Amino acid sequence: MQTIPLLKYYKMATLLPFAGTIIGGIAVVMLHDDKELQNTAVGDDNFGQTIFLMVVFSFTISVLSLTIFLSRFKAVTNNLILHVLSWMLLPLGCLGVMLYSQVQFLMEYLFDGWEHPSGETEMQVLFVSVLVAHLLAIVISFIKFRMALKTQAKQPVAEVKRERPIPRPAHSTPLTPHR
Repeated sequence: MQTIPLLKYYKMATLLPFAGTIIGGIAVVMLHDDKELQNTAVGDDNFGQTIFLMVVFSFTISVLSLTIFLSRFKAVTNNLILHVLSWMLLPLGCLGVMLYSQVQFLMEYLFDGWEHPSGETEMQVLFVSVLVAHLLAIVISFIKFRMALKTQAKQPVAEVKRERPIPRPAHSTPLTPHR
C-alpha cells in the first residue's frame, strides 16, 4: 500500500495562503497613497508594521498546521474525529479567535461613521481575507486528503515481487594460488 504524500497537502493548506498574504500585502502597500507614505517617516503611521505582522501571523498559522503530519499514523486517520482534530484544531482555533475579533472590530469601529486613519479599512479587509484564505485552504486540503484515503482504500494492494538472487558463478580455480 502506497502512502499518500502529506507534504503536498501541507503545501496546499499553507503555502498558497501564505503567498497570497505576501502578494496582497505588497498590493495594499503599492495602492496606499504616496503622500501618506512620505509622511510615515515623520508621522505615527504603522502601515508597514501591520502588513509585516500579517505576514508573521500567516507564517504562524503555517507552523500551527504542522499537525497535518500526524496523519502519517494509521490510528489517527482511522478515527475521523481524531483526524479532524489533529488536522484542524490548532490552526482553526487560532483563526477562529482572530476572525471573531476582527469581525467584532469591523462591526464596532470601522462602520460607525468615525474618522479612521487612512488605509485602516484596507488593512482590516486584507487581514480578514488572510484569515478566510487560510481557513478555506485548510478545510479544502483536509477534504482532498480524505478523498485520497478513500480511493486508496478501494485500490487493490500491489503484490510485492521478490527478486531472485543472482547466481554466483562457481570458480573451478582457486582465487589464491595454493602451494
